Amino acid sequence: MRAHRAEGVQVGRKRVARLMRAAGLQGVSRRKWVTTTQRDPAEQPAPDLVERAFVAPGPSHGCQYTSVAFGLRCQEAGVRPSMGSVGDAFDNALCESFFATQAEARLAVFDFSEGWYNPHRRHSALDYESPLSHERKHQPAA
Repeated sequence: MRAHRAEGVQVGRKRVARLMRAAGLQGVSRRKWVTTTQRDPAEQPAPDLVERAFVAPGPSHGCQYTSVAFGLRCQEAGVRPSMGSVGDAFDNALCESFFATQAEARLAVFDFSEGWYNPHRRHSALDYESPLSHERKHQPAA
């Protein structure tokens, strides 16, 4: 209707409604906002230590960081958990990135030790043999 009025066309709300109904059209109405996550007011959230001073590389965030198991694991490890506001998944992205980096580091160490160091690196303490060949040479026959 506003577009028609802006163009100088005189049209009433009821006429537009009747013409739309006849054409099988419906107007789009705004949906009521649905809240999916609600913080328990009785619970004290972890402080926001990160203050979102970073950029998340992309989606793939999870709710596992608000779980009791994660909180207990943080306590065991002596780590202080950090949470941003509800619906703000950037803290999760940082945490997931950290754990992914840790897994990548483990894999890189494994690749280095098993892929090069143990099969190729010669040690004077092993009579200049690699750890792998030394183990094979001194392994009891099966």
